[in-house]
Amino acid sequence: MLATGFILYLVGGVILAVVAGFLSDMSAGQIALWVVYAAVAALVSELIVGLSAMHAGWFPAFAVTLIFLVLGMLMGFPAAPLALLAGYTASTGPAFADLGYDLKAGWVLRRREGSGPSNWTAGASSSAPRWSGLRWR
Repeated sequence: MLATGFILYLVGGVILAVVAGFLSDMSAGQIALWVVYAAVAALVSELIVGLSAMHAGWFPAFAVTLIFLVLGMLMGFPAAPLALLAGYTASTGPAFADLGYDLKAGWVLRRREGSGPSNWTAGASSSAPRWSGLRWR
């Protein structure tokens, strides 16, 4: 699952690099490094922000974006690609943070661990259908 996400973030980085016209400003090696860095930054940002939302109830999307922006500056990327990288990284975290926050809220509402969808039923009678289509994993 992470490999698929990383590949899709690589494709997104390539599209950003081509659309923004960075091919004239950076060498081929620097473009390749930027694309891989954008994919890693997007994936790690998504995970950090999502886990923070799930465990702490808040998500540090701006702080994580700022960290990757500073690291990109230290790596020597030009300003325009870094601005796009910051937007790309900042856009990946909040969606996963919302998912993590919703998972935490569901856990709190059910008030106990292990009460995931596998334990949900449609009714009290034995003839009622079970929600077998829902999968927690």
